Amino acid sequence: MEIAHGLGVVPERVRVLVRGKDTASDSYFIFESSGAAICDDECDNYGGVVSAVDDNRVRLWAPDKSNAGAKGAIILVVDGWGGEKHNMNIQSGHIKVYAWKKWLSRDPDYVEEFNFASQFGAASYKELTHNLNDALPHKVQVRCTPTDSSYVPEGDNAGFWFEGRGVAGVDDDTQHHNHGGVVFAYDANRLRVWAPTKNDGHETGYLIFTRNLSRVTERRLGRQRHVFCVDVADLCAT
Repeated sequence: MEIAHGLGVVPERVRVLVRGKDTASDSYFIFESSGAAICDDECDNYGGVVSAVDDNRVRLWAPDKSNAGAKGAIILVVDGWGGEKHNMNIQSGHIKVYAWKKWLSRDPDYVEEFNFASQFGAASYKELTHNLNDALPHKVQVRCTPTDSSYVPEGDNAGFWFEGRGVAGVDDDTQHHNHGGVVFAYDANRLRVWAPTKNDGHETGYLIFTRNLSRVTERRLGRQRHVFCVDVADLCAT
């Protein structure tokens, strides 16, 4: 799905809310989208909505069956989470998109842009010093965009920004479980950024990953050793 936000610039902040019903409690709960697919349809269970934004549009991907058996869900909290308390496996729901042209009340205290790639060993990790005088940042944002269009099929997602996240979700141990996304963390002095790499498993991790998620076209982006991304980290002190 593609939605025009009409702002004319890349919004400083986008939130994609996915609402689904917990039938056990007869209540509706809201989950947020992610900037990359944690797994494709080779997994037994996978789910979540992926979103990206450019200066005119918000793109949304929902799980779709491709070459394997799993159909995927837009909301998935099942086996292995919370002792199976209030499990949710939902195929359809209501989505609401918010986009802010200006998210910060002032210019950020720290901005950094750099080239980055998955499957480059230690170079797929970066640590930055944000120099906020030992203050834990109040707002942090890390985004990725493909920059080498020759390796992006038909330039399909050129100019779109995908959000980083705070957890990897899977590792490299399973050959057919493709995965992707940028993980970041921060403290009062540093920002750390990780991209997928091969350790003792397989090169199945990508910087930007939307494979087996439904849209007019399905593409695997952020291809290892080819597509580089610019990560932008905006930090504001409290």
